[in-house]
Amino acid sequence: MIDKQKAFQNSWTEKTAIRRTASSVLFNFLAFIYTKGPCKGHIIIEASSAQRDGLYLDAFNDLLSPSFMQNNPHFDDIRSYLTSINFVTKQNHDIESQIADLLVYGIRCQLEKDGGIAIEKGSYQEKIMNISKSKLIHPISSMSPQKKVFYDLITPVDIQPKRKLPRKQEKRG
Repeated sequence: MIDKQKAFQNSWTEKTAIRRTASSVLFNFLAFIYTKGPCKGHIIIEASSAQRDGLYLDAFNDLLSPSFMQNNPHFDDIRSYLTSINFVTKQNHDIESQIADLLVYGIRCQLEKDGGIAIEKGSYQEKIMNISKSKLIHPISSMSPQKKVFYDLITPVDIQPKRKLPRKQEKRG
């Protein structure tokens, strides 16, 4: 998720926000499918615009690049795990996209609650928050060391940017 206020304070463009989001989401997905291996990961993204979709495609290609594998040697044979990326429209009514929208709404409600906004007990929002929280990835104690390596790389809720970056002061005159 992008904290729009911090992104604005850090002078992020829309392109920067999408690029960072795409990289984070796809990396987390890759780490997750490695914990389930061997399996194949298919990425489904709701189509938006040529520019936005292109940034997600770039992030996908970065994961498949030799430089990524060189910098992340524990991800061997990526192309066997991460096999496709598809862009679908809202009119496609893909269940995966609809579930993702619901879970993100629950996380957003939780962030609002953490920020001081009251959520009524027993409300739809509270129920969705609880469902979203239960679906986040949590390692279990009986996990093998090989799987734990990948679980430790996953950030279930990644809010970008992490903090406001100080601006460099220009010297004039």
